[in-house]
Amino acid sequence: ILHRASYRPQRNSLGTYWTSRKGVEVPTLSLDEYLGDTKVDLVKTNAEGSEPLIFEGMRDIIKNNSHLQIMTEVDPKTLSGLGFFAREHVATLQKSFDLHIVSVKTNLIVPCRDLESIKRHAANSSHCSILIGTRKPYLLEVP
Repeated sequence: ILHRASYRPQRNSLGTYWTSRKGVEVPTLSLDEYLGDTKVDLVKTNAEGSEPLIFEGMRDIIKNNSHLQIMTEVDPKTLSGLGFFAREHVATLQKSFDLHIVSVKTNLIVPCRDLESIKRHAANSSHCSILIGTRKPYLLEVP
């Protein structure tokens, strides 16, 4: 169910954090289903807390594209609005990607070691952060 944010359309979400409880049922398709065997170099997400669902739906893309890079948002508030935990989401991404943070405080790209390092580089403790990642050359496990 897509929940619409009437006052800020860019905040439409599968969760209700930014929106009313009313929603619209919309059909969905995973990236694996949609893209099939298409070569993918870059995936950028900004899904208002649905990022773990997107990465779950692109397991084959992650596994089959050795040069895949990602750019994604980590926002603890919107993730929790869908029942996800930022710490677990970051740990899952770290299984497949070498992650870096785009630091809002220093305008530098710094290594992402854990959720605490993300919080240190966010504008404030509740602000989202942008992560960029390059797929690890040898996957031990696809998230």
